[in-house]
Amino acid sequence: MWIFETLVNGTIPSELSKLTNLRDLRLHKNRLNGEISPEIGNMRNLYWLDLSGNQLSGRVPSEIGRLNDLQFLDLSTNQLNGTIPRELAECQKLISVKLNDNNLTGNLLGVIGSMANLAGLDLSKNNLNGSLPPELGNLNMLGSLNLSHNRFSGVLPSSIERMKRLVILDVSYNNLEGPVPKGFQNASVSWFIHNMGLCGDYIGLPPCYSPPTHNSRKKHQKIVIAIGILLLASVLSGITIFYIRRKRKPEDTSTTIGRDVFSIWNFDGRIVFDDIINATENFDEKYCVGAGGCGSVYRAQIQTGRVFAVKMLHSSGEMVDDATFCHEIEILMKIRHRNIVKLYGFCSHRRFKIFVYDYIERGSLATVLR
Repeated sequence: MWIFETLVNGTIPSELSKLTNLRDLRLHKNRLNGEISPEIGNMRNLYWLDLSGNQLSGRVPSEIGRLNDLQFLDLSTNQLNGTIPRELAECQKLISVKLNDNNLTGNLLGVIGSMANLAGLDLSKNNLNGSLPPELGNLNMLGSLNLSHNRFSGVLPSSIERMKRLVILDVSYNNLEGPVPKGFQNASVSWFIHNMGLCGDYIGLPPCYSPPTHNSRKKHQKIVIAIGILLLASVLSGITIFYIRRKRKPEDTSTTIGRDVFSIWNFDGRIVFDDIINATENFDEKYCVGAGGCGSVYRAQIQTGRVFAVKMLHSSGEMVDDATFCHEIEILMKIRHRNIVKLYGFCSHRRFKIFVYDYIERGSLATVLR
């Protein structure tokens, strides 16, 4: 073992490479500069190499791959540049690799997945880029992975979910996007911040949005077509009934509206919309009788005295509103039950998306239970 506790200046002596039986070389937190000599590959019996906390520059020598017994490698907090040598994966006994706080560039090669005994890998605070290789999922012994403060892009490979021993996954301050793999029970949002668009079921992350599949798009199209057919049939029926009654028994329009408001509502949707706007004074808060996650409910008493419950969806985004709107219509079209509040109609306006229900005087089920 060779450990220096006092400050050492200058370059690493080339004579060290002749100590072929040396097992432990620790020169950390000194003032060493210059490059790491390729001759370090001659020290075949090294199992611990710590050169961290110095001012070393140049590349990580590929000759380190000849150190077959190496288990602990720490070259962190230096000024090393270039890429991570592919030959490093030939050190199959490596347990811990720390190359953080350098100026390393290039991609993280897939060969790193062959380092079966690796338990800790820290590559943070470099200039590494490119996508993360799916071979990371082969590191079954890895418990800590720190890739923060780099320029990695793309998505986190789904193979990470296979890493059952992984308890720390810090990928903050990169350009990553897409879902974060599940399974990190003690995950901190600080591991994922400052990326392009990571999402997932973790506190502090936005939920992932799954774009509709081809089948669900076809399903929505069928729903819209069905709704259109029902509306057309309703309008035609309304027109027919209106003219038949008008021929049989002419009446004053106000009397007709007072007796059966829905004969006029089915005939002209503009009258429905205008009646609701007037009854709620353009959805004034004083008419709001309840609010939930999707929308607010207003009490609307039209001129005839009839009272309706008007549910207006929150306008949190056109895509979300359309999906919620179509979903609720789809459900209400399928439900037929005496204990389900009656739906009289709906309206999709560029400013409002509303449903018109029968008004229940005693309030909602949640109010009664509370």
